[in-house]
Amino acid sequence: MHRRTACLTLLAVPTLAAMTAHAQPARMARVAWLSMDRADPQLPSLVSFRNGLRALGWIEGQNVTVELWWADNSRERLLQLIVEIVASRPDVIVANSGL
Repeated sequence: MHRRTACLTLLAVPTLAAMTAHAQPARMARVAWLSMDRADPQLPSLVSFRNGLRALGWIEGQNVTVELWWADNSRERLLQLIVEIVASRPDVIVANSGL
């Protein structure tokens, strides 16, 4: 796992764990994944992030939903997405810088 991806996982997973401890059992956690890249479900940092979640017991479709937001290399699109994501009120926002 890349260092950056490990940092993303280390930051997001404790937040999810704390949120779940206080949430109702039937509630599914929502993670907004924001990337400056073009849509690519096989993006290495996204694949690593999902693998890290799974290794810690976060299973997509069971106890977590990962919503993918792609800016398509557009700063204007990125700014629009930030507004939309915040308005949608996910439990956790993960920003992938692509650096």
